[in-house]
Amino acid sequence: MSGEREPRIRCRRAAALAVDAHLRWPGVLVRWSRRAAPREACGLLVGTHSGDHTEVHAAVLARNLATAPDAFVLDPGDFVRVHDAAAARGLRVVGVWHSHVGGPPCLSQEDRATAWPGLVQVVVGPLHGTEVPVSGWLVEDGHERRLFAMLVPA
Repeated sequence: MSGEREPRIRCRRAAALAVDAHLRWPGVLVRWSRRAAPREACGLLVGTHSGDHTEVHAAVLARNLATAPDAFVLDPGDFVRVHDAAAARGLRVVGVWHSHVGGPPCLSQEDRATAWPGLVQVVVGPLHGTEVPVSGWLVEDGHERRLFAMLVPA
């Protein structure tokens, strides 16, 4: 696979998201999500953003402060620590991810309402089965656009 181009999906503003099979972040998100179940897991994606291209370099697990098992509230202190560590390496926070333990592999109404502007929103789940859906979304001006969808071996 070393000579293959990474797939890129075009959309407005965050126009491309590199989903590279060589990067193991989707599988890592699935593992973290399964460990956190029955609660939702959450975290951040770190990478680069230039013009219309966003590339994920690493995934980070954050603390979920939500009291309900089917919700997530990313710890603001974790965000600051990840942001600062990424900036020190010339990177930035490019996305937020969380799991849907049993829910659909798309953004919920709450996810859309609380989406972080300019950041890719990644949903992992549902978590049952031998392959777990991982999908990426961008929410702008109240409209969502799917950037990618993949099945990750569990």
